[in-house]
Amino acid sequence: MNGNGMLSLVQHWADEIVVACLENESVCIAVFSVSGELVYANKAMSALFKGVPSQSLINPAFNVLTTIESDNSLIFKGYITVGDLLSVNSSIQAHVYRKNNELLIIGGMPFHQLLETNESLHRLNRENLELQRELIREKRKLEETLVQYNAANVELQKLSTDKDRFISILGHDLKNPFNSILGFLQLLRSNIHRYDMEKIEKQLSIIHNSADHTYNLLEDILSWAHAQSSSFPFEPEIADFCAICTEVNVELKAVAMAKSITVVFPSSDCVPVYADVNMLKSVLRNLITNALKFSETGGHVEVKASHSTKEVIVSVADNGIGMEPEVAADLFDLTKKFSTKGTAGEHGTGIGLLLCKDFVEKHGGQIWVDSTPGLGSTFSLSLPNRLIGGASK
Repeated sequence: MNGNGMLSLVQHWADEIVVACLENESVCIAVFSVSGELVYANKAMSALFKGVPSQSLINPAFNVLTTIESDNSLIFKGYITVGDLLSVNSSIQAHVYRKNNELLIIGGMPFHQLLETNESLHRLNRENLELQRELIREKRKLEETLVQYNAANVELQKLSTDKDRFISILGHDLKNPFNSILGFLQLLRSNIHRYDMEKIEKQLSIIHNSADHTYNLLEDILSWAHAQSSSFPFEPEIADFCAICTEVNVELKAVAMAKSITVVFPSSDCVPVYADVNMLKSVLRNLITNALKFSETGGHVEVKASHSTKEVIVSVADNGIGMEPEVAADLFDLTKKFSTKGTAGEHGTGIGLLLCKDFVEKHGGQIWVDSTPGLGSTFSLSLPNRLIGGASK
């Protein structure tokens, strides 16, 4: 069929062809004014637009089409991309005509299939990206959990080793005094009728001292073990440091008088502290008792407290026998528990300082010692200053 025949056929079926084209879901038709106003769009073409119709022509863009020069009304033939770059877009094979300052765009495609395919691909892409993000998040969580697990495992192994060694040391410390007690009791039992009263009293005194030391050791062990429990009460409050010192002074006054040691507590310009009062009293009691133990008769012990906006520093200083650096370095080591006799032969359990360390760390603070052989020791501890408004005035 030649061109004239085709034209005649179209003219004959003009009404039917127009209706079929306009309603056919496989044909996209749109008419724009050259200024960008949409004059008409059939159902198929309207489904492709996103937002402003003229701005939905992505490639070539609407302003590009309006600048194309042509000798006839057909100004473009090829693929036109329609839609939105940020979401779904479609390409149609189209003809673009220009006549009387209007553009006619007519193209063909099974638009439902194309839209569904594009939407499916876009949805799958979003789901894939989200899955990738989720996998990355899960991977990071697993890596963090693994790091935490490894750190906890290392700490658990260390705690297990430390406590095994500590128990071994305690077993030795408990066994020795009981051997001494049992030995002297057996000696007394075998010779009770041959020993004079003075010798019996001397051996009973030894037995009593061993039993007393063992009882103190057991009491300290129980206190330390209780402090490790999560149920151990920790009840910090705002307290007057001077008042706490006064109570401790009353408790230790007899011990200090027995060795004629002067204990100086702060009595004015005291700082308030935010602490568990019972714990802080226990720490001070242990540190001052140690200072008295390792001070010579007539010695001097001084308790001080100072504060900044960040922390309160408490120190207990003596002018006693002091200690070597290697001894000071091991004082707060769980696995290096030991006890040294005082200047008057006083016995200690060696656990008191471990208790002090635990109590101070429960407050979020630290404890340390500075000591010089022959010149004395200074035990210091820090407590975070958590009072409202920072440091007290």
